Amino acid sequence: MTLYVCGHRNPDADSILSAVATAELCRLTGHAAVACRAGSVPADAAWVLKHFGFDFPQLLEDARLSLQEIQLSPARSCRAIDTIFDALQCMNDPDRPYLGVTDEEGRLLGMVTRNDLADIGMQDTALGIRLLQTARLEDIARTLSGTVAVTPEAPLHIDGRVSIVAWSDHSVSRYEVKDRIV
Repeated sequence: MTLYVCGHRNPDADSILSAVATAELCRLTGHAAVACRAGSVPADAAWVLKHFGFDFPQLLEDARLSLQEIQLSPARSCRAIDTIFDALQCMNDPDRPYLGVTDEEGRLLGMVTRNDLADIGMQDTALGIRLLQTARLEDIARTLSGTVAVTPEAPLHIDGRVSIVAWSDHSVSRYEVKDRIV
C-alpha cells in the first residue's frame, strides 16, 4: 500500500518541505510513500527543493479514493425468479444488507436491500396475499424446509390467503379452505 504524504491546501514552504521529508523518512523505514502537495509550490520552497536536489512533490488534485482502490467484497446476487426467502438467506451476513438481482443470463437488473424486503413484510396483508397467489409449490415447500408429499394433478391454484385450522370434525367444516394455504 502506498502512503501519500500531503500538507494543507494553499501550501507554504513548511507544508511542502514537511511532506517531502516525511515521505523520505517513510521510504527509508521501508514503507512506500509519495510526497504530494495540494497546491502550487511557493518560490521559497521551490528554491530549497532545487538547491538540495529534490523533485517537486506530486500535485494531488483529489484525495478521494476511486473504486479500484477500495477492497471490494465479492458480489452476491440472486435471480429475479428466486423467492424473497432465498434473497434473505443470501443477505444473512450482517455486513451484506444488499443483493444484486440478475436475469437468467446473469445481467444486473437492480439491487434489493433488507429494508426493501422488510417493507414488503410490514405492508398490508393484501400484498402478501398477492405474492402468495403466484408462489410455486416447490418454493413454498423449500421456504418451510418441507417436502411436497402429493403433487396435484391439476395446476396449483392458491388464492393467497393462509389459515391456521385446528383439526377436528366440527372446526374444519366452519372454514372455507378451498385454494388456501392451511
